[in-house]
Parts: sequence; C-alpha cells; structure tokens
Amino acid sequence: MEAHIQTLLGPITGTDILLDGDLHTKVLQTKLTPNLGHLIGPLKEELEFAMSMELPDCKDEWVEIQMHGIIRRFVARLSARAFTGPIACRNEEWVAANTAYPTNIFTTIGPLRMFPSFMHLLQWMLDTAKPKDAAPASLAHRLLALSLGSLNTTTTAAVQTLYDICNHPEYFEPLREELLDSLTANGGWDKATLSKLHGFDSFMKESQRVNPPSYLSFNRVVRKPLTLSDGTRFPKGTHFGMPAYSILQDPSIVENPTEFDGFRYKKIRQQPKEANKHQYASTDSNNIHFGHGNLSLAI
Repeated sequence: MEAHIQTLLGPITGTDILLDGDLHTKVLQTKLTPNLGHLIGPLKEELEFAMSMELPDCKDEWVEIQMHGIIRRFVARLSARAFTGPIACRNEEWVAANTAYPTNIFTTIGPLRMFPSFMHLLQWMLDTAKPKDAAPASLAHRLLALSLGSLNTTTTAAVQTLYDICNHPEYFEPLREELLDSLTANGGWDKATLSKLHGFDSFMKESQRVNPPSYLSFNRVVRKPLTLSDGTRFPKGTHFGMPAYSILQDPSIVENPTEFDGFRYKKIRQQPKEANKHQYASTDSNNIHFGHGNLSLAI
C-alpha cells in the first residue's frame, strides 16, 4: 500500500489518508467481507436500478453506447450501495464525486511530478491541517480514497470481460445456460447461486490472464536496504513489482498460454483436490494480479 501511495503523491493528492490508521482496513476485513453474502440482494436491486437509469432505450433498433463510462457509473453506484447504503448510492453528487476522483488523481500526478519537493507548499499546508479519523469530512475522504482501488480495477475487469465475451461468441450459450440453471436451482440471486457459476468465474479469470489491468503487480517499496540471496541490492526507497502478466504467459506454468480458453480454470477445478482452487479471486505464487498473502488485495 505504501508504494502505491508514494506513486500517487499521497501527501498532495490526499491518498495518504489510507496510511493514517487502519480504520478502513479493519472495517473491510471484519465487517464487509463476512457480510458479502447479505449484500447480493441489495446489489442486484441497485444494478437493476442503475441499468434503468444509465442504459438508453433500444426496443426497436441497435443503440451505440460508451461501455466504459456506463460500467464505471455502475461500479460507483454498487460500491456506494455496499459502503454507504441505499441513500448515498442514488445521490448524484456522491456518484459523480466517486467517478471523478480517480480520474482527477491520475491526471494530476503526472504534472505534479515535475515539481521538486521543496516547492510543495500545498503539502506543508496539508501536513499542518490533518483531519481526525472521526470527522465526517475525514470519513468521506477515506471512502473517496478507497474508490481508487475499487472503481478503476472493477470497471476495467467488467468492461474487458464483456469485450472478451463479444469477441468469443461461442461462449454465449454455455454461459447463459449455466446462469439460468444456477438461478433456477437456487430460486434467485444469492451466494449459493454465484458459487455455482464456475464457467463465469473461469471466463473472468482467463480474461484477466490475457488482458490484465496492469502488466505488473505486487508493487512494493523498500523501507530499508535489502540484499537478495543472489547479491542483488535494493537501496531504501526502491520501488519494485512482479511481472504478473508474463508469469501467466509462461508455457511451463500455463498450457497453451497464447490461446484464450474461457473454461481453462473450470476444467482445472474439475481435477482431484482442485475444486476450491483457481477461482477468480484466489491467489497463489503464479496468480498475483490481486497480490498474494495476508494483504492480497492491497496490491
């Protein structure tokens, strides 16, 4: 996390609030994650509302849409429903702030990097006027900072998955059939329904393998001088990452890596003792797009 905040010029952009205590981490780990199953119904409801608001009418003819922008607003609404409840997620000002904040951050840090640290008057002002964790403005700020991690990555993954489905129409029917069978068996959307969508889960993981959001992952910063076993030295302050994309293009790790196989991981999970492995959100030493270890999503 510290490496990401440094890259984002945290003291200037305000993203360093995520390093100022672990309030958000505790809440995500101890409150949000254990209750994900209870959120499926509300998120389904919110997605249906978002679709009715964001998608144009297309009863009689094809309508061209800008997929990335629409999916981005879907994700912002759903994230707000999970993080803040049913009122804020339909507050246009809050949705607009969530969608604009990451964009503003990434367009700002480029020009700001051209200025040396001794010219950062704004940083000195921010350091002097640090808000307290309990202040409403601080909590809102922390939620906006969290949108950097949830909005861009989720939007990119969803849009790329849709593009890959369109690019491989042979998966239309098997994916649709799997979805209908699971919905029928469980009587609607719940955690059990989602857990049976092995084909969808596999397709998303393969989409991420072939078209990842970034070629590097596991970004870290060296806090004190480090020497590896082969003698390679990293001075304090060095930023480094792992080649997440290249690892999964290695034929010694992935069979036929240049081939897009949407059900690659579904077939692997059908092998003995592999049923609970190779899921979209799972990580291992070869699958590190979400990082790996105790802070696997803090990539």
